Amino acid sequence: MIYLLIAGGLLVTGDLTFRFWMDGGSRILYFIGLAQYFAAMTLLVQAYRTHHIAIASVIMTVINAVVITLILRLFFGDSLSAKQMVGMALAIVGVVLLEIG
Repeated sequence: MIYLLIAGGLLVTGDLTFRFWMDGGSRILYFIGLAQYFAAMTLLVQAYRTHHIAIASVIMTVINAVVITLILRLFFGDSLSAKQMVGMALAIVGVVLLEIG
């Protein structure tokens, strides 16, 4: 699980790096973002040793989606509809069920 948490965190930082790059940041941010994505995928592959591939991929994707959504909401003012918030809650419940199942 630790590999998935770190990989999810790296995807979040990669997403944020690309967000800053898209907002007119330096070209170096593009390459930093790619490096973060590469590191995340490397850790995801390591997680395959202890988790089923599909489950590990879903867990990392949900971690990334929930965390990046919260960060974008808190720091960039992006909004979420009620349906999107329910979807996030269901995704978290799904990850919990995958882990205990």
